[in-house]
Amino acid sequence: MNKRRVISLIYTVSIIACFCLMPLSKVHASFNANNIIDDIVFDDSGSMSAVQIDNFLNNFPSSCISPNSGFQARIPNGYSPSGGFTYGDFGSAGQVIATAAGVYGINPKVLLVTLEKEQSLVTGQGNFSGYCNNGDEHKYAAATGYG
Repeated sequence: MNKRRVISLIYTVSIIACFCLMPLSKVHASFNANNIIDDIVFDDSGSMSAVQIDNFLNNFPSSCISPNSGFQARIPNGYSPSGGFTYGDFGSAGQVIATAAGVYGINPKVLLVTLEKEQSLVTGQGNFSGYCNNGDEHKYAAATGYG
């Protein structure tokens, strides 16, 4: 009886050791450079309100476009193919981004990522101090690919 238990134990340990020592097959997530973000996410223009965008921007003390930094821009209030955009009063970056997101049917998070990726406007972490208020207004246009 004791001999059977020892053999059974050796057999069980051997099987467990085999499974533990077997190389596990790697599971790789497939990457498709033509599908980085699903259309349904990219097109979710209502994912953030103007207030939510402004609150997010205020989390970055050096942000170039947060309400805390005093940034304001004219809010687009209409568009026609022949006349282009018309603009209303000045408002916060959140208001501008939320309006643009709605007009173009794009997720405001995509716009925020673009502003940060291109010119570090969300965090304000440029290459030198005073980055946001250095008099170079070109960075605001350049962040969206204009100029």
